[in-house]
Amino acid sequence: MGPKTQKEIKPKKHIYPKSANKTPTNNELFLAYLKEQKALGAKAGVIASARNKLKRFLNFLEEHGQRLGELTYEIASEYQRSLLEHRMKNGRPYRPNTVINLMSQASSLAAWLSQNSIILTNPFRRVRKIAQHKRLPRDLPDEDSLDAFLDHLSNFDSLQNLKNTLRRYRTHILAEFLYSSGLRIAEASGVRMEDVDLDAMRLIVREPKGSRIRTAFLGSYQVSLLKVYIERIRPLLIEADKRLDSSRLFLNSLNTIRRKFNEDLKQALRELSKKPGFKPIRIRSHDLRHSLGYHLLRAGCPLRYIQQILGHAHIGSSEVYTKVDGQGLSFMLDSYHPRGTIPRIGPDG
Repeated sequence: MGPKTQKEIKPKKHIYPKSANKTPTNNELFLAYLKEQKALGAKAGVIASARNKLKRFLNFLEEHGQRLGELTYEIASEYQRSLLEHRMKNGRPYRPNTVINLMSQASSLAAWLSQNSIILTNPFRRVRKIAQHKRLPRDLPDEDSLDAFLDHLSNFDSLQNLKNTLRRYRTHILAEFLYSSGLRIAEASGVRMEDVDLDAMRLIVREPKGSRIRTAFLGSYQVSLLKVYIERIRPLLIEADKRLDSSRLFLNSLNTIRRKFNEDLKQALRELSKKPGFKPIRIRSHDLRHSLGYHLLRAGCPLRYIQQILGHAHIGSSEVYTKVDGQGLSFMLDSYHPRGTIPRIGPDG
């Protein structure tokens, strides 16, 4: 077939409502952007989040008499300044991460405008980004609390029927795996059998974030658990349910693993809360990864090793675990300071 003639080439349709001699309004462009995101497969929750965050940007433009089709670096920079100066009802400013998220959403809209030749370039790309505030989840479990929780999961044979026993067993294995390796649950769900080398106590990880491939490491206890799982239990699970993906170490897709795993963690916490002396804690899948980094640091593990174990590309990501509470810092100071163990003599002798 030869090249298309001029008559065969159809002009690109406008992706936004446009009348003769009329520039599309901010709201028309905003709705057209959301409509295209939906058409591209964005989920309802993502669309709703974008709508809420972009309304803040549209209100800013309206207050300053600006149009989306005339965005400039000065407008983008002023928007970030207004977010930093904003005060909520309680008198507090937005958290840095909130400002970053709002700016990111406005930048996505500007990128779409540029792609559709409504503006020349995305001015938000020139705005200097503020520093992201990295913080740990609140109330990470201490070593004793997490140890008690993992021990409780290991009592899977105390359940009444085989179905519940097998499900709790899989939760037990996955929890130990995440806490030992420091993998994200998305990474764990993607581990395939050929990625695992128990003899070398390591495995290959294909990261969802950034599409990097790295090596993760396993402790001897986790290796012994995985050997039993792979050699004895995993074949039974595959035989019982042909729908499972036998190429995956944990047999299920990410959505299924995450949903069932977090449900089981909540159930186990409810069971433990009824036992006298158990300190209430909160644990979700990602808390196991954070707990590993936090506990390694408290045990004296150098940050460089924590960086390698958790697969952080930059050591700055690992430094979040240094933000321990005051009590933890006092304990570390007394433990490592040359005069930390000298008895204190007060005014009363």
